[in-house]
Amino acid sequence: MTSNAISVNSAIIGSICLTSRLPSDYHCFTALVLTFQIYVLFPIFARLFWDTYVTLIPCLLIGGFATYSVSPLTFYLYLGSVFIGNLMLPVGIVYGLNYKHNIYGPWDEAVIEPYVRPTRVKPYDPYR
Repeated sequence: MTSNAISVNSAIIGSICLTSRLPSDYHCFTALVLTFQIYVLFPIFARLFWDTYVTLIPCLLIGGFATYSVSPLTFYLYLGSVFIGNLMLPVGIVYGLNYKHNIYGPWDEAVIEPYVRPTRVKPYDPYR
């Protein structure tokens, strides 16, 4: 298992390699800041805000009021996406687990079953 520091370092090194192809220093800087926000700050804030419903529900309500101030249509789109993302998709995943045949752990390994070629059985011919 890799440590968090190695994962963050490899993500930042990968983004440095990608940003070296950008046309200006400004583009490189913004791409590196975005990488830092995604790989370093987002897990910290996600753990801080989404550990309890005490902070999750106000964040969803503030997002709803902010989208309603833009237009009612964006509020209804936001409400629909929150409903689908938080209720319908998890229910669908749990429902789909009933049709899963093999569960070995967090990842399913490929199970190779031998292929048996069907043989043709010739009918018995007594005159042969």
